[in-house]
Amino acid sequence: MQRQQRLHEQQVRVHVCGRVHDKGMQAKIISCRQTERKELGQCDQLTGSYTEQFLVDTAKAWLEEAALCNHVVICATIDIDYFASVNELYGHPVGDQILVHLANVCEELLQGEHAFVARAGDDEFAVFWRYCSFEGGIDQAINLFTHIQESAFIWEDEVIPLSVSMGIAHNELGAINKFEELFDLAQQALKQSKHKGRNQYSII
Repeated sequence: MQRQQRLHEQQVRVHVCGRVHDKGMQAKIISCRQTERKELGQCDQLTGSYTEQFLVDTAKAWLEEAALCNHVVICATIDIDYFASVNELYGHPVGDQILVHLANVCEELLQGEHAFVARAGDDEFAVFWRYCSFEGGIDQAINLFTHIQESAFIWEDEVIPLSVSMGIAHNELGAINKFEELFDLAQQALKQSKHKGRNQYSII
């Protein structure tokens, strides 16, 4: 029971950029978004982010529209560095809460209907932006990477730094109109980040 209580406390005790957000407006907004997703069957049960099916369906629709209108769509894939080692060191329940933390940190910077984060695998997330300039979309992805790097997960008074690798790709103003193709490019960029030493982003 005490361990479950500690896990619950970790869900709301999140340090971001030196500030604590546990009962603030931002947490309420994220909670409202997650409640809406649950009602629509679009909520990942663990992290509260969108499901992989939502990711595929929505990204396909965005890319098809962008191909007709020559709009920019940006995709970023995010993977937690050495996550298996974190699970081995702290245990899977703590690893699960780190995933929740990462999802919430992403949510903090994604507002409105033109950006979303979805769980794309065990410890991997995908973020999409649309209706932005190429430079603006890339800047948003880099800002998200920085925001994640500046966050830290606290477990039993121990700070566990959150190191991630990111891959960023774009649809070439509508030239890429298939989800699989854009997602694969982002995954290639993610692999570049890992091969270069992790804890960084790469752009294709």
